[in-house]
Amino acid sequence: MTAAHCLVKIKPKDIVAAAGTNVRRRGGTEYKISKFIIHENYGRTSFANDIALMLTEEEIEFSDKVKPVKLASRNIEPGAKCLLTGWGYTNQKGTKIPDKLQWLNVTALSVNNCQNQLKAFQKNHPFTKKQICTLTKRGEGTCQGDSGSALIEKGEAVGVASYNLPCAYGVPDVFTRVYEYLDWIKARMDENTTKI
Repeated sequence: MTAAHCLVKIKPKDIVAAAGTNVRRRGGTEYKISKFIIHENYGRTSFANDIALMLTEEEIEFSDKVKPVKLASRNIEPGAKCLLTGWGYTNQKGTKIPDKLQWLNVTALSVNNCQNQLKAFQKNHPFTKKQICTLTKRGEGTCQGDSGSALIEKGEAVGVASYNLPCAYGVPDVFTRVYEYLDWIKARMDENTTKI
């Protein structure tokens, strides 16, 4: 699972998925990608329905270092404490790329709070209830390269990093709300999984 905007200009053969490592370019097991499934109503300018799935050519093998993350079982509440991980830039100028996976504890805001805080920045992509936003403080948050990363709450993937305005500037970061897309995810997986 990732953000749709991450996949619109590339092909499955252009990337691989790595499982079992927290280091950017070494370790773990690589899996070739066979197919992208981008939400059919993804809006390139609005970032609406910014969610996609990637199918691997082979089934991912689970171990003590590789485990599946459960999908959201409910909508998270404002004030929920979440964990964000990602490989995005670690400075606002976009010059520092981390070698190790980064993480940050963040707090989910209410839909109204998000709409109010993002109003000045959101002429092309209004914030909706199908999204989550989080905020800690200026200097912390998502940045370019974090798109598609999972937002985790109580061991469940509740969000997919969608966009920031701008990165770590004290403005809430926006995620696609996974719970709103459970039926879509299940339907696409059922359509694309070989039954034995």
